[in-house]
Amino acid sequence: MAGKADVLGEDRICESDKGKALAGHSTLNRLAVSAQMHGQRAQEAELVVDSTVQEKNITYPTDTKQYRKIIARCWKLADAQGMSLRRRYRKDVRHCLMSQRWRKDQRRLRTIAGALLRELKRKLSPPPEIPSNGMPRTALAGYSA
Repeated sequence: MAGKADVLGEDRICESDKGKALAGHSTLNRLAVSAQMHGQRAQEAELVVDSTVQEKNITYPTDTKQYRKIIARCWKLADAQGMSLRRRYRKDVRHCLMSQRWRKDQRRLRTIAGALLRELKRKLSPPPEIPSNGMPRTALAGYSA
């Protein structure tokens, strides 16, 4: 029978649990030392265990946090390259981050992140090659001689 009589877990029903203690080593050691120190007073009919779990300070990568990182890295890259952006969206980003309870603010952050990414791609990409006749390819599109 597993329980108070089987503290070390030798008579467990499940094969994978056989031999595993019901409590950790430190708990079992404390119980043994307590019995030695206090003698008969330590022999209780019932053992009360407080298994309160401490909350962890875990943060998850939400969409808003990801957009904020993208925008910050776009700003940093533009500053490192010495390029000026058409618009930095500082006030918009601050407003969206302060009032991110609404879905439209998250959408606005996504739009701003996309706009900054497109602008950086446009400015960092090499210029289009010019054909031998001197006209850019976009001007030649749709033209048939």
